Amino acid sequence: MDKISRDMTIAYILETFADQAPQLTTVMQSYGLHCVGCHASTFETLEQGVLGHGLGEDLLNQMLENLNEIVKKDDEQKEGEEEFHLTVTDSALERMRDLLSKEDTPEKSLRVKVIPGGCAGASYDMQFVLEPEVDDIIFHVSGFKMFIDKNSASLLQGLEIGYVNTMMESRFTFENPNASGSCGCGTSFDF
Repeated sequence: MDKISRDMTIAYILETFADQAPQLTTVMQSYGLHCVGCHASTFETLEQGVLGHGLGEDLLNQMLENLNEIVKKDDEQKEGEEEFHLTVTDSALERMRDLLSKEDTPEKSLRVKVIPGGCAGASYDMQFVLEPEVDDIIFHVSGFKMFIDKNSASLLQGLEIGYVNTMMESRFTFENPNASGSCGCGTSFDF
């Protein structure tokens, strides 16, 4: 785990911990450090910013503790992500990115879960969403952010999502080692 230190520039902190930048910015500003977006943030260290604004050493240490709590929580979450394994083929990834580019909000991520239904008993559900559900597993595939429904994770473990595009059909495919059977369309399975 990387830690934020007093000798890091503010810009470096926000670039290095880009996923947490909004939370880190809020913490810095809550302590009175408002030069986060300032041109000085590219060369001013966290310590220089805090002490230069007369905020004091105790406040700097307290801020560092809070900033590192955010980074630590994210690292712990990433450790949980490593336990989950899912594969997306290049063709599926390309199609997902294409579909996402047509969304009204391109900041969305793909949420994958298993829902009851379909001819074999369970079906795959994929939707673009802005935020994960509370217990979702956050998973990255080639820079593409996905949310995996926690309740579906054991059924999706080891899943390979593919995409076929032929003259006869265009669809996502699912190769699931947890499925005991599937229907002819390939989107419904039994476990």
